[in-house]
Amino acid sequence: MRDEDFDVLNKKINSYKPQGKNTIGAQKCGNSQFEAAREVSKRFKGLEVTGNVMTSCGHGVIQCSIDMHEGETFRHTFASHVKVHSLKNQKQHKNLNITETEKNTEDESANTVFFGPKFFVNDVVCQYWPFAIKMGELSEAYSYLTSDMVPFLSRLHGQAHSWPCQILHFGHWRDGSAGTLGEEQEQVFSTFSSYSNSTKTMGAANRRDFLTGAMCRKQKGMARTLTRRMLIV
Repeated sequence: MRDEDFDVLNKKINSYKPQGKNTIGAQKCGNSQFEAAREVSKRFKGLEVTGNVMTSCGHGVIQCSIDMHEGETFRHTFASHVKVHSLKNQKQHKNLNITETEKNTEDESANTVFFGPKFFVNDVVCQYWPFAIKMGELSEAYSYLTSDMVPFLSRLHGQAHSWPCQILHFGHWRDGSAGTLGEEQEQVFSTFSSYSNSTKTMGAANRRDFLTGAMCRKQKGMARTLTRRMLIV
């Protein structure tokens, strides 16, 4: 996501939910305090870019990437949420061989299939989800984010949360989650963190091109990787 696009979205968020002193600071779940559980952050304000928030699917393919110019906040998570939800409820023709004329004359519902993400996985989803719900209450334009998707507390990080939180949000209890861990993004981090020694000395344009190229290499080899996994299973 471009900085300009994030700034526009951030201004919209602030117009509905202005930043205040009571929104600054990490929040706790049980005895654990999570630095990512912030509505607003004033950390690292002197740096040009403080890091990058990435959102991937269960296969580790990055769907959204946002440069941070401060500490990680719910606003970055919200922007990722909006982006990945845009992949939901898109339509795709089941029969790719039908002609354009047939597409117009046949019943559309018979030729389309709905797909997209069902779960929104996050290490602090118990803290973020009320923020997303509040945004939906303040602006109907964002109400679909929580009505169409289900919060999913990642299985390993979730063990640091309180027992009531795990009961309510733990991905293990989610219908349809199967063997999803919710930790797939950690594999992405392990790869991209190794690029930091190179990208930290680059300008914004070169850094964006470098990371985009790395993302494309992952996506290019995904068909072969999934085929090999299917044969193993």
